[in-house]
Amino acid sequence: MTAVATRPETEQAQRDPRDPDVRLEQLLDPESIEPLHPRDSSGMYAVRGRIDGTRVI
Repeated sequence: MTAVATRPETEQAQRDPRDPDVRLEQLLDPESIEPLHPRDSSGMYAVRGRIDGTRVI
């Protein structure tokens, strides 16, 4: 069984579900997200992290 931490609904309701940070937080293991560069307005956001303990980029 996998336990998943969720944010309080009030905070989630304020965040756009299309935001890359929101989507990456759902995909990657908690606290494993490491941006490869600062976020900007280019539309590109590359990170490294872990999915079920396996390193991914």
